[in-house]
Amino acid sequence: MARIVVVDPDVLTARLLTQQLEATGHEVVHCVTAEQAFAACTEAPTQCLVAELLLPDHNAVALLQLMQSYPVLAAIKAVVVSTVPSSMVGLSRRAWQEYGVVDYLSKLHMRPGAVAQRIIRNIP
Repeated sequence: MARIVVVDPDVLTARLLTQQLEATGHEVVHCVTAEQAFAACTEAPTQCLVAELLLPDHNAVALLQLMQSYPVLAAIKAVVVSTVPSSMVGLSRRAWQEYGVVDYLSKLHMRPGAVAQRIIRNIP
């Protein structure tokens, strides 16, 4: 199965999502900051990064931009799961794709199980 790095400062949300993903056989690493997520992605082959847009040290866009400058990390599929609507970020669909984002989900309207299923669908 896949190795998934979840970066979200909301520990409860991350725990629920981690449980859902691990129940389907995936290895999940939870990080709170962009710096921790970057390190986790470099430690072992990772297939997916799940990121809250608002992080304590950087936003997820800065993390995704940084990852695109490393060929091995640029291949990681990213799913943004955030309370911030994508329309508020000001990036086009093409820009998100250039950052490796394959899906942008709202935390406000989805259950953890549904979010996990959308993430799993995007894992290579």
